[in-house]
Amino acid sequence: MMAYSSKYQSYYALLGLAIVMNIALWASTHKMQPKWPNVPPAPPAATAPMTGLGDTQFAYRVLALPLQQMGNDGGLFTPLKDYRYDRIGDWLMTLHALDPVSNYAPYLASYYFGATQDPQRQLRPIIDYLAEAGQAPKGYKKWRWLAQAVYLAKFGYKDNQLALELAYKLAALPYEKMPHWAYQMPAIVSADMGDKETALRLMNSILSDMLDDKDKVQPQEINFVVDFICNRLYTPDEAKAQKICDLLPKVK
Repeated sequence: MMAYSSKYQSYYALLGLAIVMNIALWASTHKMQPKWPNVPPAPPAATAPMTGLGDTQFAYRVLALPLQQMGNDGGLFTPLKDYRYDRIGDWLMTLHALDPVSNYAPYLASYYFGATQDPQRQLRPIIDYLAEAGQAPKGYKKWRWLAQAVYLAKFGYKDNQLALELAYKLAALPYEKMPHWAYQMPAIVSADMGDKETALRLMNSILSDMLDDKDKVQPQEINFVVDFICNRLYTPDEAKAQKICDLLPKVK
């Protein structure tokens, strides 16, 4: 009986030691949390297709999905304000090089990364990317992403001069059938900057084109331009002296 008992004493000792070590390890680590090392460097555009074995569309998808999930894995949920947006911009540019036609990355940039809690510090790489994505070759009709860049520059980044530069690029795009407000963006931004003379010149030019093609333009769009000119660019006394302001109640 004693021989049998001594046979297992070493096993009991090892088991006890394992339990003690396990308790000690738990006591020293139970408060530790996984730490996200932040956004990794983006793969260069020249080598990015290799992630998809040379298939650029597969590579686009392989890289785009992790970008969406960055910072939200391992039980962590990282606020956007803690992201390295300079690297986010690099990732987006790499995706654009892989596929300039897809709307997935621009959507991600506009409505996810564009919602950062620290826009004036972080938004510039997003704006630069959207400006690039929004000037895709004629036929892709990506103008809306350039319009989004104007919006973020003005209301998020709060840089009116940058917003104005992008607004002029938007109005100069060679796309057909862009909504009239896209052509009006330089005037709208100029008016908000206090440059009513430039805004008035641009709006009058747009209104003249709209009236020349009145049968193909929605009356509400003409109303908007006339209202903008008469109620935002002219003072009440100036508006009374302008024949153009008589158009507002007459356009149906």
